[in-house]
Amino acid sequence: MVVIVVLAVLLVIALPNFSAFVKDNRLSGYSADIQSAMSFARSQAISRRRNITICPSSDSMSCNGTHWSDGLLVFVDGQTLGAADSGDDILKSVQLADAFAKIDPLASDNFGGKSYLTYRPSGTVMNAGTLLICDDRVGNVGYQLRVWTTGRVELTSRQSCS
Repeated sequence: MVVIVVLAVLLVIALPNFSAFVKDNRLSGYSADIQSAMSFARSQAISRRRNITICPSSDSMSCNGTHWSDGLLVFVDGQTLGAADSGDDILKSVQLADAFAKIDPLASDNFGGKSYLTYRPSGTVMNAGTLLICDDRVGNVGYQLRVWTTGRVELTSRQSCS
């Protein structure tokens, strides 16, 4: 009987912490996936000597996503800037597992008002910006992914989510 009571107490203590642990790992994974896609796009722009664009995509074929959490498309941007045209090579598609995360540009630093990010053949970006990656929690639990004009991607944790 004592063992059951001790186990029940441990479960009551551990279960909320386990839920936070799972959410932290999901956010970390999403952040790493996006950072990896951006680093891939930069290396492809340099090696191919072409513009490479990343945009929100819900179908892995076009830039039809309304939010960065819809998924990402990485493609050689040879025709209309910021749009995956029929002649553009699709290099990578990143689909997030579910709509768990809210991934949005910061209002003050929103990729020049564009819904995409384009790397030049030099590895620099045409429109730098910052993404805030959060979930349904409030507080310093999010990630910030900053893309500098040099093309460098910086990921920081413990960002404020509301």
